[in-house]
Amino acid sequence: PSPSGKMGPPPMTYISGEEMSWYTMKIIQEAWVTPFIDTSKWEYFDLSCKSRDDTDDKVLHEAVASGARIGAIFKEPTI
Repeated sequence: PSPSGKMGPPPMTYISGEEMSWYTMKIIQEAWVTPFIDTSKWEYFDLSCKSRDDTDDKVLHEAVASGARIGAIFKEPTI
């Protein structure tokens, strides 16, 4: 455990998606992840259609590059 008492997992690329899966994962993270795991080394990317459209898919390329660099990716489920 880290000084905060939370588990300190390795860095990871975290990819969030659309409204329903994002909301479900937010509830799961608030209840079961963030109270126990230090997620400060995770890199977060919003790959919702709106985010991809707003960035002309730049966010998608950044997420892929992050995953390749770190070697660990978690993608929220698509509903």
